[in-house]
Amino acid sequence: MEPLIEGTEDRLSTLFSDRQVADLPNNGRDFNNLLDGVPGVQRSPGGGFQSLNINGQRATSNNFAVDGIPNNDRYYGEASLGQAAISGTAAALIPLEGISEFNVQSNPGAEFGIRGGSVINIGLKSGTNQLHGSAFWDRHTDAFDARNWFATAVTPFRLNQFGASAGFPIKKDKAFLFMSYQGFHLKNVFPASVAIPTPAEISDATQCVTTGINPNASGEGPFDINNPNTPVCLNNGPGPGSDQIFGTADDGTVNSIGANILSFIPTSASGGLNVAAANSLDLNNFHVKFDYIFNSKHRVSVKYLFGDSFQSQPAAPGVPQAVGPLATSPNMWNSVAPSRAQLAGINYTWTLSPTKILESRFGYQRFSQRISVNNNIDPSALGLNTGPLGAGPQDKENFMVPSFYYLGYFGNTNYPVVGGVQGYPIVTRPNASYDWQEHLTMIKGNHTIKVGGQYQDAFTKSRRDRAHAELSF
Repeated sequence: MEPLIEGTEDRLSTLFSDRQVADLPNNGRDFNNLLDGVPGVQRSPGGGFQSLNINGQRATSNNFAVDGIPNNDRYYGEASLGQAAISGTAAALIPLEGISEFNVQSNPGAEFGIRGGSVINIGLKSGTNQLHGSAFWDRHTDAFDARNWFATAVTPFRLNQFGASAGFPIKKDKAFLFMSYQGFHLKNVFPASVAIPTPAEISDATQCVTTGINPNASGEGPFDINNPNTPVCLNNGPGPGSDQIFGTADDGTVNSIGANILSFIPTSASGGLNVAAANSLDLNNFHVKFDYIFNSKHRVSVKYLFGDSFQSQPAAPGVPQAVGPLATSPNMWNSVAPSRAQLAGINYTWTLSPTKILESRFGYQRFSQRISVNNNIDPSALGLNTGPLGAGPQDKENFMVPSFYYLGYFGNTNYPVVGGVQGYPIVTRPNASYDWQEHLTMIKGNHTIKVGGQYQDAFTKSRRDRAHAELSF
C-alpha cells in the first residue's frame, strides 16, 4: 500500500496497486475485503446490508466510484456493484482481474460530492500494445472435509470460482481493449440442531384445530396444547366470536386450514432434528473497457460493467425443510434474491497545456433487486383466501401463503416455520442515476488549483409492501 499521508493535499488515503490487489489473500475474491486493510474501517461480521463504517461515519455516508464515476445505490446507500444480498455476500462484483487500483480516501476534497463520508474509488485496467491476460479456477468441495462432531455425515459443500481477463491493442498506440470475467457458484447447507414437535404433538394440534377440543383435556386451565387441564383449544370455542382464522369458522363449521398448515412441519419421536437447510449462490460479473488516444492532447475511455446473481437461503439456520404432500420443494420457504447491477461511463481527457487539464465524465448506473420468498403454493389449495392472487409477481409475493410461527420450537420463535419471512417482498426496481462531471486542474508555480462541477439525476423505484401476513401457533 502507498503511504497513508498525501504530501500535496490535506487528505488521508490508502492505495492498493494492481499487484497488491492480485497478491493479497482474498477469500471469495471480493474487492470489498481489501477494506479490511484500511485504518479506521469497521465491517460487521458476516457482511450484509450497510455493514461498512469508516472513521465512525454512517454506512450510508460512503461514496463509491469506478474510474471516478458514481457507483452508488441511492436507496440503500451502498455500492451498486458490491452491495450485499440476503446471504451477506455481494449481489454483484467487479472482477479482481480487472482492477488496476483500489483507493480509499477518508477525508476527501471538495471534488467528491454526493456524500460527506469516505470515497472508495476503483480504477479499471486498460489494454496496452502487448497481448496480456490471466485465467483462474478455484474449487472447494466436501471431499476432504471433516465431519462435524455432532453430525452423522459431512456437511455438503460445493464452490466453484473461475474467471479470466485479456488486454490487447486494436490499433497500435491508438486503440486498446481490456475485458475481465469472474464467476462464483456456491451450494452448501446450514447445519443446526433444533427442537421440533413429536408426531403425537402434531396429532393433538391437528385434532385441536379441526375440532376445537384438546384431546388430552381433563379439567380447566389456561390454554396449552400440552396442558391436560385445558378442555378447549380455540378461544371461546367454535362458533361466533371465536376469533379463529383456522380450525373452525365463526359459524362453527370445521375447516382443514390448520391441518394443512401443520402438514408442512416435520416431526421427530425424540423432539429433536438436525437441520440441513440448503443455501445457493450463483454470481456472474464482467467488465469491458475501451481506450482511444486521438493525439497527445485528447483521449477517451469507455467502460461497461455488469453483475448478475441469484441467491437462495433459509430464513434462519434453524428453519427445517418443508415436508408433506403439499410441499412442492424442500426449499420452498427459502428467501430468494435475484439481483442485477450495471454501470456505464465515458471519461474524456483534454490536455489544454502542460499546466492545464480538463476531464469530463459521463456515467450511468442501475441496480435492480427483488427479495422475496420461494413460495409457489396457491393459498386457496390450503383453504386460505389471502386476496386477489393475480398473474403478476406482486400478487404472488404479497398474497401468498402467510408466515406461520410455531412458538417454542425450531430454536427461535422469531423465525417462521411455514411461509417464509413476513417482511418480504422488498423490491428495488430499479435505482438509477445519470451523472455529468467537469474537472479543470491548473498548476501555477507551487500551487495547484482545481475547479469543476457535477450534475446528477438520481431516482429510485423501490418499495417494501409488507402485505405478506404473519400468524402464530
